[in-house]
Amino acid sequence: MLVIKSSYKDRLDEARKLLDHINTLSDNGGVLESSILKSSYTLLLYNNLEATVSSSITYIHEKASHCKYDELSEEFKILYARFYHFDISKRKVKDHLDGTVSGEFKFPNFEEYCKRITIFSGNIDLRSLNEINKNYGIGKIDLRGKNPENILTIKNKRNKLAHGEESFRDSCRHYTSSELEELGESLEKMLSKFIELVDDFVKEGRYTVSLC
Repeated sequence: MLVIKSSYKDRLDEARKLLDHINTLSDNGGVLESSILKSSYTLLLYNNLEATVSSSITYIHEKASHCKYDELSEEFKILYARFYHFDISKRKVKDHLDGTVSGEFKFPNFEEYCKRITIFSGNIDLRSLNEINKNYGIGKIDLRGKNPENILTIKNKRNKLAHGEESFRDSCRHYTSSELEELGESLEKMLSKFIELVDDFVKEGRYTVSLC
């Protein structure tokens, strides 16, 4: 978890440095350059969001990957069943059941899990993150005020830029420095709370009903 926290803070620092550079360009009349970098800033924020969530869920899977089905929490039994027993060919049904009953099959690591189940794909906001948290039994993130709206803006801007619906020059050109800073602060609030919840979740071993 220390590596996840360190990488998260490094990405926050990168975003702050980029925002400082945007402010310097704006003050010196670099309108086009600052407009492009404003869009890059929102993309950097979203990348921090997805990287932090991905590495945290990977960490949870790693901790649970030694557990057999009957050692898992109710939420993780459902995740296990989705991976091993949903939408499989008829000829594999018995093998999968045998693997579960014998304990040969363990909870999958995150890389294996994502080959069969899509958890997220460029679409993380507060609502979808809380849905992930619910599925894993992690706990709900409660953000108030404009924060949920700001997280949604970060996600939408990322998707429009990634899909070419908006250009880097035009996407965020009308955002002020204070508005961009507010986006970053909202993201930091959400991810800091998410990391805290994940840390507590793993320390308390809530992915299992017994020590694996």
